[in-house]
Amino acid sequence: PTRLFIVRHAQSQYNAAYLNYKEYLNPDSDPRLIDAILTEEGEKQCLKASKDFVKSELPNLETVIVSPLRRCLQTAYLLFRKHPNFKDIRFVIHPNLREGLHASCDVAQSFETTLAQFAPLLPNLDTSLMLGLFSEMPEGMSKDLWFVYNCGELSHEILPLINDNISSGEPVDKAVLKAISKKHFCEHHSQNMLRRIERVKNTAREVLANSEGQVVLVGHGVIFNNMVHAHLKNCEFKAVQ
Repeated sequence: PTRLFIVRHAQSQYNAAYLNYKEYLNPDSDPRLIDAILTEEGEKQCLKASKDFVKSELPNLETVIVSPLRRCLQTAYLLFRKHPNFKDIRFVIHPNLREGLHASCDVAQSFETTLAQFAPLLPNLDTSLMLGLFSEMPEGMSKDLWFVYNCGELSHEILPLINDNISSGEPVDKAVLKAISKKHFCEHHSQNMLRRIERVKNTAREVLANSEGQVVLVGHGVIFNNMVHAHLKNCEFKAVQ
């Protein structure tokens, strides 16, 4: 069987907001959509894919490499929780698999909060790559800004404004959202995103080389578009060579 697959997260509140503008004037800058979670429709998509695809195509699943954003962690949990190997599947949270920073949904909530939510659900959770990123960050920089630091040199465009917003009493996530909205910041299709993709590919190659099992990357539309030059629908799987 094919050993490497990618799957885009299921429908998120942000995706749904784009389908229904009435409730959201501008989904990109709406703080209610920070680190957006799945909709009910998104949860149904996961259950369907779990029955239709996971059962037949992923019998030897050993490793899931997943973005730290909530919609991907939710998707990973709902897709694979009924897998016969669930307790042994290693879920590796990969900071470089996050979506390009551009809109409310790409702003991560505190990783501590995310971990408190998902560590009890995913029995074999590997956070070593996140901890590695934290250890690289400059002293005095809030760990909650990991995804801004992870923008490489592009982060210099927005960090001064983010720090001003934090000094004015804004919580970190809202401080970031205000800054990226004001600056019309967009990491999509940047050199930094391409570098991140290479790091994710290297991790996947390493995992494949050291095991016999199957590997799935759970990520996002834009990053996968850059990786495989295809537009994946929500919860769509694609085999990768």
